[in-house]
Amino acid sequence: MGDKPELAYQLDGNPQNPTILYLHGFLGCKNDWNGITKPVDSEVDPGRTAHLLVDLPGHGSSLSLDDDSYRMEECARHIVKLLDSLHIDNCSVIGYSMGGRLALYLAVHHPEWFDRFVIESGSPGLQTKSERAERIASDERLVDSLINDDFGSFLTDWYNQPLFASVDKSSDRFQRMMEHRGECDTRGLVRSLQRMGTGVQPSLWGDLKNVDSPILFVAGEQDAKFRLLAEEMADLCPNGQVAIIDGAGHNTHFDRPAEFAEQAAKFLTRRN
Repeated sequence: MGDKPELAYQLDGNPQNPTILYLHGFLGCKNDWNGITKPVDSEVDPGRTAHLLVDLPGHGSSLSLDDDSYRMEECARHIVKLLDSLHIDNCSVIGYSMGGRLALYLAVHHPEWFDRFVIESGSPGLQTKSERAERIASDERLVDSLINDDFGSFLTDWYNQPLFASVDKSSDRFQRMMEHRGECDTRGLVRSLQRMGTGVQPSLWGDLKNVDSPILFVAGEQDAKFRLLAEEMADLCPNGQVAIIDGAGHNTHFDRPAEFAEQAAKFLTRRN
């Protein structure tokens, strides 16, 4: 592949060592994982594991990409291109929400680059045309809000969703996260929703039975929808497993970082 990668990234450690790739969710960026890499590192192989944190298209510093780069297929190609440029021929993946959907796409379409996957609150897309049409309409309402409303109000509404009821919104950690979210580029977010949203991504449900890679599906105890999805996906994958994080909602690595890191590391170091 050879040419320069177009995704912004942060690499901690030597990529010739075992490497973990981290993929953030919608509104996030590579910095979202900074509180997770150290506890994961301490659980896997301290000082001898590399951590590759990526800004996905439209997020963080990955803003100067063409429109096609926001599509799931092209985003996956950019990930593989980045790995190739860093001479990483095999790594594990931790992906959250949107990043979990991308991780599943990589497991289906680019398995030769990856060892194990931790999918946190992710999904394989939607199975029916009616579900996809409904989700696209919902995402277009979000797009309209991003374009026409105050972004601070958009963020408040986003985190007031039942999905994030478990998040302690009075905590300093949440306030710091909101400050970072306030720096998002709304044009990039619009492109991300329109080209990589759940409604427009290819459905992977029919492919899960062919995924041989070991996958841990992580969901929060308080996130009923994604607990059920985790069980369904694990049943379909030949080497799928489930971990439920007590006291957590959708964003388990934010709600319970130590517990998430322990579950992820335990799975990534398992050899059977």
